[in-house]
Amino acid sequence: MNPGTWAGTAWTTCWPRRVLKFIVRHAEMTPRELLAELRALNLGGFAMTHSGAPFLEVLAEGVSKAWGLEQLCARLGVRREEVLAFGDAPNDAEMLAWAGHGVAVANAEPEALEAADEVTLSNAEDGVAVVTSSAASRIPSLTKGAIVGWVTGFASRRAYAGA
Repeated sequence: MNPGTWAGTAWTTCWPRRVLKFIVRHAEMTPRELLAELRALNLGGFAMTHSGAPFLEVLAEGVSKAWGLEQLCARLGVRREEVLAFGDAPNDAEMLAWAGHGVAVANAEPEALEAADEVTLSNAEDGVAVVTSSAASRIPSLTKGAIVGWVTGFASRRAYAGA
């Protein structure tokens, strides 16, 4: 089906398989602007976020980094309190809040900074390395089996910014 004919068509008609995530990009609007416009429509059944990249992430309702990390922890028998997670963008905020100890880098977006238990140095200053090198001794709930929820957006964000 041609995407130009999707207006007013049920999503399941356009793509009948179960979709967990798709990307939306607008030629003129920033992801934050697009997010505000779509939220104003008061549509339900899905979640939206962004990572600082030039697109919006649209996810199945309930699907997020926090959900994925929770599923992995359940499968591995790791308690939430044992999880150390790092993030820098709005799509990391839920994961940072869910983790036993959420850490945002200093140059993170406001949503990530607000959700974090701790703010470390920026990614350019190796903030993640600073925390991981001392985490086991500083954060009592972490054990040798702790999962580190690593966010790979740092390098890609610099690429989008042209750095």
